[in-house]
Amino acid sequence: GSGIVSTMSGGTQAISSGGLGVVSALNGGTQIISSGVGTVSTMSGGSQEILSGGSGTVSTMSGGKQTIDSGGSGTVSTMNSGTQTIDSGGSGTVSSMNGGTQTISNGGTGTVNALNSGYQN
Repeated sequence: GSGIVSTMSGGTQAISSGGLGVVSALNGGTQIISSGVGTVSTMSGGSQEILSGGSGTVSTMSGGKQTIDSGGSGTVSTMNSGTQTIDSGGSGTVSSMNGGTQTISNGGTGTVNALNSGYQN
């Protein structure tokens, strides 16, 4: 199934196998993706947690955190601030980084296509 949230300021949206979750504005709370697909249009707080088999996308990150576990994949199109954390076995991409941090654990894979400002470590 699919779930759509216009504005999330707390609570949890959980996406399981084959599911699709959409959050237009994530100000707080958590989107958890397990073997499904999750998208966030604008993230200013809260977190997107991508578990094994899950795929997550944040269009614009201006705060908050995207965490990618082993077997998950995550993309941030534009990062102005915030954090993308990639655990061992996970894969993360930031298309354009203007600030914020991409943190890669041993065994994880992180890519920044355009690093204008911010940190990859």
